[in-house]
Amino acid sequence: MSIRQCNSTSLPSPAQVEALTGYGLSSANIAKMLDIDEDVLRAAFEHELDCGGLKANAKVAESLYRKATGEGRESVTAAIFWLKARACWKETSIHEMDGKLDTNVTFVTTYEERPCDRLETKDHDARSTWQQPREM
Repeated sequence: MSIRQCNSTSLPSPAQVEALTGYGLSSANIAKMLDIDEDVLRAAFEHELDCGGLKANAKVAESLYRKATGEGRESVTAAIFWLKARACWKETSIHEMDGKLDTNVTFVTTYEERPCDRLETKDHDARSTWQQPREM
């Protein structure tokens, strides 16, 4: 099996490689799509392959941030998404029961630490809101 090499006149533009990387394509898929050897692609466009995804994420985050801090219906949805993803907010549901219970029920509550639980602010430790389950 021979490795295809391409000459410098047929190389794609840096912006094209950066955009394809930003869309989530791997270097192998970009090389196939552009009909270029993957090693040549990596050597010629190392920076674009490293930064394309980061730049795309930053652009989407900027757009989402503008929507979340803006006005209108879409700002509410964007703000909720932002807070769930970045501030560890979550939806909760309350289950109320009524009537006589004829059996013993043991409630076991476990605490599973998430990365956002380790975040600390100046005046508040995020873990301080968790309480040990009460004995029944």
